Amino acid sequence: MFGDEDARILLDIIGKKSKKVKIWTKELRLLDPASFKPDIILELDDEILIIEFQSTKVGNKPHRRFHVYVAITDYNLENHEKEVNLCVFTTAEKSKQIIYHVNQFNDFKYDVISLSDYGLCQKVS
Repeated sequence: MFGDEDARILLDIIGKKSKKVKIWTKELRLLDPASFKPDIILELDDEILIIEFQSTKVGNKPHRRFHVYVAITDYNLENHEKEVNLCVFTTAEKSKQIIYHVNQFNDFKYDVISLSDYGLCQKVS
């Protein structure tokens, strides 16, 4: 069993200081995988493309969920050489690229495509 003191030893080794050390491993295993189901996953010549449809503006919660979709898809596709990318089609905002800052080493990027650009919904502001 991995306990608080073990965590503090590992933190000391990597030079991290924190008053609070909470072990989340159990909570992570309790995440419901059924709630992480992308709308569409397509295998293309050079990539795996996840497509999401969103009727509200994207924010931190969708960014995190989309990031999980890409990670789970990448993990489940063993021995593949293709990139896993995500694109969101929306009726709620303008087309843009999202850069969600995960940590100092990783940014998660994806495109948001407004359906209004294609005359498929009313103009969004």
